[in-house]
Formats: sequence, C-alpha cells, structure tokens
Amino acid sequence: MFLYDPLICFLIGFGSQKGELRRGIFVIILFIILCVASFAVNPDWMFMFFLDANLVPIYIPLFIFMTYPIFFVLGYFAGLIVRSRSMFFLVVSAILSFMFLLFLFTWDRAFFGGSFEEFHHATHEREISFDYIASFLRTETGIFVLIGGGIFIIATSSVVAGDKKLRNFLLGRTNEHRR
Repeated sequence: MFLYDPLICFLIGFGSQKGELRRGIFVIILFIILCVASFAVNPDWMFMFFLDANLVPIYIPLFIFMTYPIFFVLGYFAGLIVRSRSMFFLVVSAILSFMFLLFLFTWDRAFFGGSFEEFHHATHEREISFDYIASFLRTETGIFVLIGGGIFIIATSSVVAGDKKLRNFLLGRTNEHRR
C-alpha cells in the first residue's frame, strides 16, 4: 500500500548493515515485485481506497514504485550514520510507532479486499474483528497478501539475521551475555 511502502523500503535499507547491502537489495527487489503484483491484483487496495485507481494515470503508480529504491538507499545511509551514534533502535522505534499509528487510522482499508466503489458504498460496519479480517483473507487480494507477505517476511528475516546488534536485541541478549 502506497502509504506504508516507502516507510518499509526505508526500514529495509536502515536495517541493512555495511557489508550486507546485497541482502538488502535482494529484499527490496522482492518487495517491489510484491508491490507491483499487489497493484496488478487490486490497484484500489494499493491506494487504500483514498483514490479511485481507474482515475489515476498509470505513470503515477509507476513513479511511486520507482521511488522505492530511493527510500531504500536513504534508509541504508541513514542507518550507517545512526549506528555510529548509537541511535539505531530509537529511530526504528519511532518509525514503527508512526506506522502503528497510521495503521490504527487505516486498518479498515488495509483489511478490505474489494474495489473503490465497494469500499465507499459498503453498508456493513467496519470494526476490528476476526470475521472482518477473515473475510478479507477470503478475497483474491487477501490470499495474495497472505502468501506474498509470508514470502517477504522470510526474506526480510535474512536481513535481520545478518544484523548482529538487532538479532541480539530481539533475542534479549545484553553485552554481558555475548560471547
């Protein structure tokens, strides 16, 4: 989704260590493929139903996709600078907190698998519930997101595993416990 994707690209770059750039590039390429395929499956969902994809010229989403590597590179260099100043986890926490707040305001759009018209003319209440999420996962968009997201998470995990500081933080290790 175009609201989240640039932040995700930035985080992928930010999490890529010096010397681990190839893994980051692999993940960002996989992510771009996932996003383009998501756009092909449901362009209205990628715009989170804020815009009718039928009214948006095709060069707009193509331009947006072309900015993803820029966000990745910006994140990569920001990560190198911030790591040297020991502010890595503060920046990651701030970005993830912002994404969580964004999600709180757009969750109903993230879990809707229909068209722009269907979203804006839906008569049912959209409240966070298992039924609402399950109905999304039964749509073509939901199935694609579930499978594509799973593959992406596995690939992203390889980048996280390559970052020793982040891996130790996630495993709860402190300096005293490291060998």
